[in-house]
Order: sequence, then C-alpha cells, then structure tokens
Amino acid sequence: MTDFVQGDTGSSIQFTCIDSNTYDPMNLAIYTATINWRNSSNTLITRSMQKYDSANGILRYTFGTGELVAGTMKFDIILTNINTNQYITARDVISIDVRQRL
Repeated sequence: MTDFVQGDTGSSIQFTCIDSNTYDPMNLAIYTATINWRNSSNTLITRSMQKYDSANGILRYTFGTGELVAGTMKFDIILTNINTNQYITARDVISIDVRQRL
C-alpha cells in the first residue's frame, strides 16, 4: 500500500469502476470522471480524474501541492455521461490515511 505523507506531491490513487449489476469493469468511454473531498477547512475540493484505462474502468488521480493533509481523507467519485449529463456518484468510496511529515 502507498504511504501517503502530508504535503507530498505526485502521490496518486487509483479506482476501478465496476458495473453494480454484472460486477464487470465499466467502459468509461462516454463518461467524464471527477473526484471530490473536503480539506482541513471543510472546503469542498473537486478535481478531474484521469482515465488511466478507460476500457477497463480504471481511473487515477495524482495529488498536487497542498492537497494531502494529515489524517483520514475520504473521497467521492462522480461519473457524468457526456451524452445525457446523467451521473453516477459513489460517496466515500475511497478512504486513505495520510501521515504527518517526519
């Protein structure tokens, strides 16, 4: 497992989108993907996710400067269909522990 450290940049998380009926990976060709979380000031942060392997439903997000804060961080993933604007939301689907810098 990745060791997340407060203040690091370049660390990433990966998520695989699974069809809840078939349990097969979703093809993400017609979706955009965003990730949401709240920072230490309780401000909602929204960022685009990279389609790492669209055909197999794999998304990735790489953290930027100041985005990793010590403690437990919980994330929502939102998929938006580019044809219909309908969306799928997975709340608190990813949770990571971030340690303080030593």
